[in-house]
Amino acid sequence: MSCYLYPNVNLNAVSKDGGDNSSSKPRFLAVTALEDVQAVRCAEFHPSGRFYAVGSNSKTLRICGYPKLSDLREDHTTYQPTVLYKRTKHHKGSIYCLAWSPLGDLIATGSNDKTVKLMRFNADSCSMDGQEIELGMHDGTVRDMCFVEDASNKSSLLISGGAGDCKIYVTDCATGTPFQALSGHTGGW
Repeated sequence: MSCYLYPNVNLNAVSKDGGDNSSSKPRFLAVTALEDVQAVRCAEFHPSGRFYAVGSNSKTLRICGYPKLSDLREDHTTYQPTVLYKRTKHHKGSIYCLAWSPLGDLIATGSNDKTVKLMRFNADSCSMDGQEIELGMHDGTVRDMCFVEDASNKSSLLISGGAGDCKIYVTDCATGTPFQALSGHTGGW
């Protein structure tokens, strides 16, 4: 399976002879293709735009460098991205979803192993700092998540939801403690 990166690049804005060709429709160009032995489930861009993370059914988390786009031409050949961080067997099951915090210092992943993993990310070294926190409050596949900033405490909150009991959980990222469970949905995701 492959994950293609198609940045919003309009190669048609300037024709080969240098004239303006802005009336034509933009085309998207496959810049990189990440190969995996199983299906890619999720991909998210780091808030800085320097990285993107990819999770797959192979249980592998990869963080790739965003490619340099200024040198793209119409005859571009798609290539493998630069993988800056790779962790195999990141979960016991497939990685279904992932999210970056607004500051980019945290990354969370969710899986069909019913867990959420929360890690501190160092953008300078493109590595994980400290111990990961594994959260097991879900009783089904974790399908989606996002971070929000708690302005009153100036801290990050992680919102996660999924199958099973169909609850949405709110977790304090500073303590790694889920402190609220919201119910109301009755069907799986």
